[in-house]
Amino acid sequence: MKYAINATGVDEPLGFYSNGTSAGRMIFISGQVAPDASGVAQQVHEILTTIEKLLGELQCNLSDVASLTIFMRDIAQLDEVDAVLKQRFDTPAPARSVAEVSKLPHDALIEISCIACR
Repeated sequence: MKYAINATGVDEPLGFYSNGTSAGRMIFISGQVAPDASGVAQQVHEILTTIEKLLGELQCNLSDVASLTIFMRDIAQLDEVDAVLKQRFDTPAPARSVAEVSKLPHDALIEISCIACR
């Protein structure tokens, strides 16, 4: 069965989607943005905090993340993103995909989704 994940302090979705779902041992967190934060590094920190809250609803944390998907408006800022990821994730690091896009919801600089396993 599939279950929606909601967490206190996490904004409700603005469209027809769940912030996250779980199916068996797998956890899928929808793309998260933090447009009110200034700069890509601060947005990454805020997004990861949101992801932690969602994972926490299932007694999981960032160490349970197996894969990240990252959309960026400027891939030249990838070094800044990597610096934050190194601070927030233990090794082994999650697998990841990165793509540069022309626009993100709410004019955010970055959007991150993830897959985790309990």
